[in-house]
Amino acid sequence: MTADPAQWLKQYEELRPQLEPLRQKLDALVRDLLEDAGIKVIQVESRAKTLESFGGKLESKGDKYSDPIHDVTDLVGLRVIAYYVEDVERIGDIVRNEFEVDETNSVMKGREYDPDRFGYRSDQYIVSLQENRSALPEWRRLPKIKWEIQVRTVLQHAWAAVEHKLYYKSVNDAPPEVRRRLFALSALFELADREFSGIRDAKDAIVRGVERDVTENNFDIPLTYTSLSAYLDTHQYPQDVRDALLQQGNAMTPLSHRRIIGSRRSDLGELLDYYNIESLAQFHEYLRTDIEPVLRTVGVFARPDNARYAFEDYLQEAVLIARNVDEDDFYSLGYSEREWPAYQTNRDSFRENGTLSS
Repeated sequence: MTADPAQWLKQYEELRPQLEPLRQKLDALVRDLLEDAGIKVIQVESRAKTLESFGGKLESKGDKYSDPIHDVTDLVGLRVIAYYVEDVERIGDIVRNEFEVDETNSVMKGREYDPDRFGYRSDQYIVSLQENRSALPEWRRLPKIKWEIQVRTVLQHAWAAVEHKLYYKSVNDAPPEVRRRLFALSALFELADREFSGIRDAKDAIVRGVERDVTENNFDIPLTYTSLSAYLDTHQYPQDVRDALLQQGNAMTPLSHRRIIGSRRSDLGELLDYYNIESLAQFHEYLRTDIEPVLRTVGVFARPDNARYAFEDYLQEAVLIARNVDEDDFYSLGYSEREWPAYQTNRDSFRENGTLSS
């Protein structure tokens, strides 16, 4: 170093307050880029290096730097934890497209590493803003430094967390009796990452096949969560039933609330299974002959505490009404005392005004 470490430490102490707004903007930018690309990730982490950490780097590696403020490339660091290996590569493409990448100091550890190294590692990009972005007013006043973006899968992240506690950098550092186990374990992590991708691809292929069957009105397939979802999401008849419920004045959970809808859909599938409705063809016919008449006849449903129902909640309640479920059976099916009065009101309304075609 060309200056005393204490002087560099003082300079960094003066710089660091400017790094926090930089970290916040970079964090938000990366999240926006991922969302725009349609890539769902487990987590985005970010931090500005602490004064203590910077001092530790000066102490351990200070002789490598002529200007630590610009030579240390992780004063600001971001970590993106992805679900799949392929997502790591897609995120890497985004990083290369949106930032200036210092290829000399970047390391693609997740793709290849020396044969005398063990472990399952992530990609590390040393980047800076591209000229067109750095010229924008909101970026122009921020520090002109390089920073680090790490991209890894959740299993790579788990390995890194454990590896940090092992203190082994090379296989030669590990005792022979430990070395073999480490190699085997890192291979299992890599295999698991590949298998997760394979399972996802197999699931996607099944979903595409089921959606094709539903589009072609081939309902002679098992009633599963996948086939039920494809039918409710893509077939015109259940969409017409849903629209009619809304027109009758029933409040409904927005379709964008996928987690709530997914949970209610799973509950609906369990109820249909309880009543031995085992194929999509059976459900399609049951919706036409039993469920839809109940929904149409009841009109505006009473709901406990005026709760907003998902479409699947109305379908469940219509099944119960069509089956004329009494109070004891209502509770045995897992419904609560809070839900009973509203259900009873809806059931009695149908008893007074409706009939089933089946």
